[in-house]
Amino acid sequence: MAGGTGSGLGTFISTMLSDMFPKTPKFAVCVMPHLSGEVILQSYNASLSIGTMYQSSDGIFIVENDEIDAICSK
Repeated sequence: MAGGTGSGLGTFISTMLSDMFPKTPKFAVCVMPHLSGEVILQSYNASLSIGTMYQSSDGIFIVENDEIDAICSK
């Protein structure tokens, strides 16, 4: 969700699938970026991406990258 290529390509594919298969339920798994990341625009990429995913998906599972990191560190 935070990267330019990942968020742009992911939302593009999601929109295409929504247009091609309008009656098929679509669920997205989105990994939100770290709270303090290396890319300054990651918050903007994530907010714009989640808006598009909301429109083109029937359900969204949001996973926070910081929580995954904490689980893996244990």
